[in-house]
Amino acid sequence: MKLERLLARILPPNETAMEQAKRRLDSIAKPLGSLGQLETALIRIAGLTGSADISLEKRCAVVFCADNGVVAQGVAQTGSEVTAVVAQNIAQGKASVCLMGRMAGCDVLAVDVGMAQDVRCGGLQVHKVANGTRDLSRGPAM
Repeated sequence: MKLERLLARILPPNETAMEQAKRRLDSIAKPLGSLGQLETALIRIAGLTGSADISLEKRCAVVFCADNGVVAQGVAQTGSEVTAVVAQNIAQGKASVCLMGRMAGCDVLAVDVGMAQDVRCGGLQVHKVANGTRDLSRGPAM
């Protein structure tokens, strides 16, 4: 599908649902707006879903995996070989974040956005910006 067709399918936020969500939040026994960004996020979710009845049952923790080029300056304990193992463990559901996710009813998704080593395993999404990052003490990292 072409980008133009995808963009045409994006609808503006549903103002009615946003107003309903705001009224509901304002009706709770608390100071108006006291939940700060949480209230803003809930109102935006209502606008995006088209309903003030917000459900956050389906959750996902996305772990973006990349290597840090500043490791060359001795500021990290491990190199890119450890990043590769950790990313593979996350993708295979073996990392501690996966255990915590299961306990919370939350999916965990590993995404390679800049690992120096290529890791091919089921469950790892690959969307590289670069093969590792550069040393940020010497210039832009990515």
